[in-house]
Amino acid sequence: MVLICEDRIVFYYTSLRGIRRTYEDCCVVRMIFRGLRVPVDERDISLDSTYKKALQEALKGKLSLPQVFIGEKHIGGAEEIKEMHEYGELAKLVVMCLADLEYDYTNPYESASRINRVILPEFVTQRALCLFYLVTGHWFMFLLCLPYLYYDVRMYMDKQHLVDITEIFNMLNHEKKKHIVKLVYLIVTLFLSLFWLLYSALDYDEYM
Repeated sequence: MVLICEDRIVFYYTSLRGIRRTYEDCCVVRMIFRGLRVPVDERDISLDSTYKKALQEALKGKLSLPQVFIGEKHIGGAEEIKEMHEYGELAKLVVMCLADLEYDYTNPYESASRINRVILPEFVTQRALCLFYLVTGHWFMFLLCLPYLYYDVRMYMDKQHLVDITEIFNMLNHEKKKHIVKLVYLIVTLFLSLFWLLYSALDYDEYM
């Protein structure tokens, strides 16, 4: 069973509050890494049993939370992470890990930057297109664009329109699916726009 991804910080935790001390330790470690502003692959064993089995294998049957791995190296639990953070050792270790990531094709900084660069232009273009359909009286195309426009506005208002580098590993599958849906949506819109353009041109020629 695959446990660790090379040159990646993996954080095993639980979102259940059954054991207060464990839950609080998980929250503390999560806040430490978020304070360092580094990408972390967060794995909630309470939501996915495969994570739990993989962690048990790595710890040779013993299971305690939270646990942190960097690459194939087991860093430790809450006490070790808090101690390393207090003495500045955790930041040094993370910097070394991110230096390795710079030479990896899955560099999270580059990936997040590329995605975020096109989000605002996409929003502006979508609004301009909706306004164009509204002004020119293309009501069907305007109504077709409204769901897309509503989704973009809602994401922007909730401040969820940009990719968070600290969450990018956990969001990869969601982002892929979202952009595939967007691509299909845009292809359908483009096809219908071309259809109405050709239809209008032929209708104009017949009128003339």
